[in-house]
Amino acid sequence: MAKRIAYERQLELAANDYNTVTNTGKKTDVAVWMQSYIDRYKKKDKRNIQGALNRFKKFLIEDRKQGLTFARLNEVIIADFQDYLRQHSTGEGAGSYFSRFKKMVKHAYRLRLI
Repeated sequence: MAKRIAYERQLELAANDYNTVTNTGKKTDVAVWMQSYIDRYKKKDKRNIQGALNRFKKFLIEDRKQGLTFARLNEVIIADFQDYLRQHSTGEGAGSYFSRFKKMVKHAYRLRLI
C-alpha cells in the first residue's frame, strides 16, 4: 500500500512538472472545492462569489448533478449553468454571478484540477 501511495504521489509531482491534470483534481467535488476557495478568499467581492456558488449549488440540485467532480465538469454543464442564471436572475445579476463562477473555475485550472 505504501508503494502504491508513493507511486501515485510520484505521478502527481510529475504531472505538475508537465502541466497535466492530476487524479486528485479529477476526484474533487466542485462545490466543496469552491467553498474552500471562498473560505480563503480575502477580497471585497467575497459575498458575490458566495452568491455565485449558492446559485451553482441550486443548479446542481435542480439538474440532479450533486457530487459533480472536476472530471465531469464540461462545457455543456457550464453553458447550462449560464442559461440557468439568465432564467433565474434579473438585470446584470446573471453576468455578475457567471463572471465570479468563471473566476473560480480559472483558479482551479491554474491549480491543474481541470
